[in-house]
Amino acid sequence: MAHTFSNLLYHIVWSTKDREPLLKKEIKPRIYSYMRTIRNKEGANLLFN
Repeated sequence: MAHTFSNLLYHIVWSTKDREPLLKKEIKPRIYSYMRTIRNKEGANLLFN
């Protein structure tokens, strides 16, 4: 019997216009927390750089 293994990897990068640093230090934890919540809900791995 044949076995199939799939491993889908996505590299998604986004940036602001002209790479302006618009995320202030105060809001970054809230944004990252929201992204972690979505990651957990979807069962995905999320790496921050």
